[in-house]
Amino acid sequence: MNHHLRLLQQLARYKYLSVWQWYMLWYAYSTKTLYKKLKLLEEKNLIGKKCYKYHPQRGRSENIYHLTTQGAEYLIIHTKKPLQGMHITKHPKLLSNDYDHRKKTITAHILMDLACDNLSLSRYRYYHYFQKRKKQQGFPQTATKLKVWDDIIIPDSIALLSPTQAKKQKSLLIIEIHKGQRVKKILEQLKPYAKIIASGVAWTEFGVATNPYVLVLFEHESTLLSTLEIMSQDSYYTNLKDHFLFITFESLQKDCLSHRLNLRKEKVHLLSKKNSNNTQTDK
Repeated sequence: MNHHLRLLQQLARYKYLSVWQWYMLWYAYSTKTLYKKLKLLEEKNLIGKKCYKYHPQRGRSENIYHLTTQGAEYLIIHTKKPLQGMHITKHPKLLSNDYDHRKKTITAHILMDLACDNLSLSRYRYYHYFQKRKKQQGFPQTATKLKVWDDIIIPDSIALLSPTQAKKQKSLLIIEIHKGQRVKKILEQLKPYAKIIASGVAWTEFGVATNPYVLVLFEHESTLLSTLEIMSQDSYYTNLKDHFLFITFESLQKDCLSHRLNLRKEKVHLLSKKNSNNTQTDK
């Protein structure tokens, strides 16, 4: 496959990528060579680039690349695939204060894809909070937007998993990324997801005949354990203990399909939702 075409296809899937994320996807080049290839694509107006100023907390931020309309047309001509599903960015709104969160959201998507590829499984179909999906009353809406009674909930990501031999039906995964160590904040953030599961709005919206699982990615293990301890003892979640899955971002990078904890404090595998080793975490 044409190497430039492959770079464009990856942008079409993830919408925004940094050089570091590209390197995660593809080790064929050094970062220096990759920069040269991206510069050539930029000169041909097949991709665009957003640069960031120095940030006092995170230092220098990587440039973020996106697919242009011309780049999408190039892909259609050379891959014979329709425009549907390609993520084109005409006027990128890449705010500096959303940089870290958006980058982690895409990194999680990449890690899940790589894990599925390694196991020869079908990749998830992803929707992210910074994307648009279908039109409602003539206007595009946030791709992950869910309305539950009087509440509007916008998860970071929603992923649909294709059926496997072990699981005959599609499954739905709602993903929330929690940064920092504020346990109270994440508890308030997760409570509405019980309504999503109880109401069935997620599987109705995305055409999946099973209730979703809520995967929460934590920056710190201590925050995960504190949240797990509180939620596991809360009667509000008595019937939902299997539907909430916790993992740290560090563990996600090592093995993103296993090592997830449900509210029973059991380690489970994402695809089977069964205990991975019948062990529980130490209290």
